[in-house]
This record gives sequence, structure tokens and C-alpha cells, in this order.
Amino acid sequence: MSASRRRRPAAHGLGATLFRSRPFTLVVFLVVAISAGVVLLLGCGPSVQQKASTAGGSVAPSGVGGRGTPQEIGAAVSAAYEEAMIEVTGLLDLRGSAASLRPKVEQLKEKYVERLVTLGKRRETLAREGQAIVDAAIAKGLQELPADLYAAFGEGQAYYHSQDLELGNLIASFNIITQYANFDLLRSQEPEEAERLGL
Repeated sequence: MSASRRRRPAAHGLGATLFRSRPFTLVVFLVVAISAGVVLLLGCGPSVQQKASTAGGSVAPSGVGGRGTPQEIGAAVSAAYEEAMIEVTGLLDLRGSAASLRPKVEQLKEKYVERLVTLGKRRETLAREGQAIVDAAIAKGLQELPADLYAAFGEGQAYYHSQDLELGNLIASFNIITQYANFDLLRSQEPEEAERLGL
């Protein structure tokens, strides 16, 4: 037997087909590799995506950037409320003139209205049970806010209300701004606003 025959043992059945046909071997390899990749992705799911998204730094809560769970949506609404109250109270603490304050408060409110309406649209996609979870999470978040924030807000609102009734009412509306995330409530309490926003 020649040396070349010793180096090339005979192959049988499927083995023969695979070794003789390189294109077929490549196709089989790719199919197996892709299938394995899909299984791994499905098995790891959100954890893989989460690791990938956090690798470059912090990401927005899924209640804001994605659909989010009902709990996350509610937490995002209460977080937006807290931030709005802190920002408007900061403006009130400056005790500037009512005329100079009004456009700043109007602009600030519109910023948070847009944010809350986005969250409200996610709430609208939920069944009643999910919406109830959102509302409970909002209520819980508001109850946990510091009392001194409400006190400072109340003092500032009263200060400007005595000078300009309309401005005072505009400031006071921040206290119920979460209604923009609950369209049924907004339509009931502020039908003109709901119409303006196409809700």
C-alpha cells in the first residue's frame, strides 16, 4: 500500500459525503452555528441585551426608553413629577418678577407634559389591571416625596398667586401634572388640554 493511501483512510456513509463536498460541509456548519446562536440568545434573552446596553454607560429606564413594565412606567411617572416639582420650586425660590417667571414656568411645564404624555401612551396600551399597577406605583412614589419639597413649593406658589392669579394657577398645576400620564383623567379634568394634545 502506498504512503498516499495510508494517509487517506476510507470514509463511509455521511462521513464520506461531508469530507468529499466542502460546500455542503460549510452549509451544515453555518446552519449548526446559527441555530446554536439563536438558542443562546433566546436562552439569555434580556440579560444579554441588558449587559450590552450597560456596557457603554447608563441607560434610560425601560419605562422611558422602552415599553417597560407597569411598575416601571409608574415609577417613571412619579420620577418625572418629582423632577418637575424640584425644577419649578427652584424657579420660585429666586423670587423674580412674575412677568419674567411666567415664560420660564410655561416652558418647564411643556417639557414635562411631553414626557408624561409619552408615558401615558404606554399606559394606554395596558389592560385595566396593568393600568391599576401603574397608578399604584405613581401613588406610592408621590407618597415618598419629602415634605419639605411640598412646603417650599407651596410657599412659592402662594407668593406668586398673590401677585398674579393666572401665574399662581399655572404654578399650582404642577402639583397635578401626573394627569398627563392618565388620559381618562386628563379628558375629564382638562378636556381642552386633552384636545390640544390630540388625546
